[in-house]
Amino acid sequence: MGIVNVSVPTGLQLFRVQFAHRGPNGIAPVDLQDQSTGSRQLLTLGLRAAAMLRTGATMLIDEIDASLHPIATAKLIVLFRSPAANPPTAALVEQARHACVGAHPRTNLAA
Repeated sequence: MGIVNVSVPTGLQLFRVQFAHRGPNGIAPVDLQDQSTGSRQLLTLGLRAAAMLRTGATMLIDEIDASLHPIATAKLIVLFRSPAANPPTAALVEQARHACVGAHPRTNLAA
């Protein structure tokens, strides 16, 4: 169960983001406003991180672990540490509530 896709439908409608969740009855579309705080935060940070990684800029995040799932937090950190994902060497400066966030520089979370 969980998010299996995020799409932005095109056409005459206004900008609208829709998530696809896998549930007991298959895959169902769920609008952005019906998502959890963590899912909305992941989308926001993901879009901003993509821009920073593309341009080599510095991204500052206060309390990175406040509303993101620990695995999503770790994967975001790993993206900035990856030479393949971060060729122009963008920087991530993050403050976390918990000291263990980002503490394992060689953690492989590619799967």
